Amino acid sequence: MYFNTNVDGTNIDKEFNKKEKFNFDKYKKYIFIGLGCILILGLILIFIGRKKTSYYIDLSGNREITIYKGDIYIEPGYTARDSKGNDLTDKVIVNNMIDISTTGTYEIIYTLNNTEVKRIINVLEKPTGATIMYLKGSTTIYLKVGDTYKEPGYKVIDSVDGNLGDKVTVTGRVDTSKVGTYKLIYSVTNNSGVTTSKQRVIVVMDSNISLTLNNEDYTNKNVNINIYVMDNYFDYLILPNGNKVTSKSYTYEVSDNGEYKFIIYNKLGEKTEKTIRVKNIDKVSPTGSCSGTYGNGKSNITIKSSDNIGISKYILNNNTYTTSKITLNKELSMVNITIYDLAGNTTSISCNLGKSSPSSSTNSSSSKPTSSSSSSKPSSSSSSKPNYAPSGYFTKRHSNGLKYVLFVPKNTDLNKNTPLIVSFHGGYGVGNCKNNTTGTVSYQYLLTILKENPNTSFPAIVLAPRSETCNYRDSNRKVSEIIMDVIKEYNIDTDRIALTGYSQGAAGALDMMYQNYNASKIYSVAAIISPAATGTEYLTNYHYQTPLWVFSSNDEYQAVYNFATALNKSQSGRNFHLTTLTGTGHSTDNPIYKYTDLAIWLTQQRKSNPVNLNNDSGVKNIEKQLKNHNILN
Repeated sequence: MYFNTNVDGTNIDKEFNKKEKFNFDKYKKYIFIGLGCILILGLILIFIGRKKTSYYIDLSGNREITIYKGDIYIEPGYTARDSKGNDLTDKVIVNNMIDISTTGTYEIIYTLNNTEVKRIINVLEKPTGATIMYLKGSTTIYLKVGDTYKEPGYKVIDSVDGNLGDKVTVTGRVDTSKVGTYKLIYSVTNNSGVTTSKQRVIVVMDSNISLTLNNEDYTNKNVNINIYVMDNYFDYLILPNGNKVTSKSYTYEVSDNGEYKFIIYNKLGEKTEKTIRVKNIDKVSPTGSCSGTYGNGKSNITIKSSDNIGISKYILNNNTYTTSKITLNKELSMVNITIYDLAGNTTSISCNLGKSSPSSSTNSSSSKPTSSSSSSKPSSSSSSKPNYAPSGYFTKRHSNGLKYVLFVPKNTDLNKNTPLIVSFHGGYGVGNCKNNTTGTVSYQYLLTILKENPNTSFPAIVLAPRSETCNYRDSNRKVSEIIMDVIKEYNIDTDRIALTGYSQGAAGALDMMYQNYNASKIYSVAAIISPAATGTEYLTNYHYQTPLWVFSSNDEYQAVYNFATALNKSQSGRNFHLTTLTGTGHSTDNPIYKYTDLAIWLTQQRKSNPVNLNNDSGVKNIEKQLKNHNILN
């Protein structure tokens, strides 16, 4: 047998192993420290390498634009996206403070979350020999319904580029089949990049006399009533102030809301009276207060404001916000806020913010939520103290230009999820539809009930958008923007969003259900009343997963009832229910909301647990209530 030994007889292998073990014990702690450092360094590199969501705003056209004083600025447009490729164009807030009547340098600020892009607008005095555009004929043309519009033409001369008539673009349209005021914009850009624009207004009249306002938007300034008489026998005109004028065309300035009557006499001794109602003047500033906390690198601000026509925006640190709950990524102990109403009146407020505890930031609300799902909203336990929203019946105008009514029940706690009912009005709620000139969105009986009872404990916020035409399809993309903003601002329970609509509004609700708008596919249920027969696409394309309840009378317009009956016959696995009434004609919204608990039932339906309309006790109970009033077929 062979052994490794030293001269002194000790075992070499055993001695070697002993030395190796000794050396590991001596250095093992340093080895572990080294491995720990490598691990920490790796984690740091991973954290640094994580991609944070970024936001991008791409401006169309030039970043710096020059126009001449008095010309019209036309927005070249923009697009927005995030680093994930999502289209966020409709989320951009645009702050346009251009005054084309005053020379100077102005900024248009486009904001998306914390990303801000600016466009510079230079307004210059028009030099001698610059681009000159002439509109042939009158800049205001009056036509009767059915007349043909003939373009008078235009001429453009540039001191350097010469005749630019072939480069003029005309935007806008004229529909002489409908009463209304139409605008055509003529624009041309010379080789130096300077754009010149002019505007022509075409007024389509339904009689020989036209009364129009120079500004139909809310304003804190006086407005002009433009009167035009198309009568060969015209003699004179009596103004609302009693003055007599002999001109067929006259501009009458008013400083207050109200009804203004004009009396027209012709040489045959005939008298015609015309009245126009002015209701867009508001010179009363909004009121408001604010509160909030700061800490953990953020400031959370809640603004409470009220105004008789509605709030348009809030300015804080030169940034524009359209929501009353704002989160800043900085700590501020005091903030100054300017509140703007829809007419441009302002109120400046200040508030001191309280220091929050380290854990309180987890309950803060963001002014830019990334999701509208109910899971992203604060729970009812997020605050021990209720945060009440201003209550009442508010008429507002969205930043996209669409008017709407918002009913907020008394004691609506913004810390709690609240249901939302989106209510679409009938055709008589449109100013230029069916000869109605009120322009109100309250022609829907649910809203009438709530307006008459402002202190009701109704369990839902009600949003009633006003369609721009006799077809909601022309407005529903804007409606979806309003819905999404209301969801953000009022902590709406996105599991309980219901649609309802009457007549034209029934078709509008169906359109909202099947179109690919931002707000599509979020509804828990839809109850439509007297649906207008506007096309089978409403029948074939609405989202099957959304329960659809239709109310129609068998003694109303046959086309309407046939449409509802066709819906009932073509269920094809859809969650659909038809309730047939009798003796109500087309005006079925009145008794349904007056005599039943339909509105309450709508607030109880959940998207996550859709109701079976043909086997639901609530549906049967409402039909029983209709039967008790002898209107159920």
